Amino acid sequence: RSVPFEKLSILLEKAPQLVDFGTGLFGTDLSDEAYAKLSRAFVGCKGLKSRSGLYDAVPSYLSVLYPLCSGLISLNLSYTTIHSPDLIKLLSHCQNLQRLWVLDHIEDSGLEVLAECCKDLRELRVFPSEPDRKS
Repeated sequence: RSVPFEKLSILLEKAPQLVDFGTGLFGTDLSDEAYAKLSRAFVGCKGLKSRSGLYDAVPSYLSVLYPLCSGLISLNLSYTTIHSPDLIKLLSHCQNLQRLWVLDHIEDSGLEVLAECCKDLRELRVFPSEPDRKS
């Protein structure tokens, strides 16, 4: 059902040519060694342009993605439940972003950072975090 982080690191190391990468769950506990290895593996994916997934992402693990962010042009976080402060940290590293899908957890403060940092943004979709909730 899921790929362990240790295996994910190996996959990324063997496929540094990836341009589009999506994952599911991203919230299990990582040892310091596994975290460092995953971080190094992501750094090796220099051509990565699109990232999606990150279901149930643990905010403290988002920093493993920071080295990728400057090359990303597309980021789909429409199923990611991280909230505005952590989104702001992540998006502040995504200067070349052209397409972003995100939940309404981004809030106004996140949209302000997005406007400051992502000057090439062409498509922004903000989805409701609770679509069945009545206003």
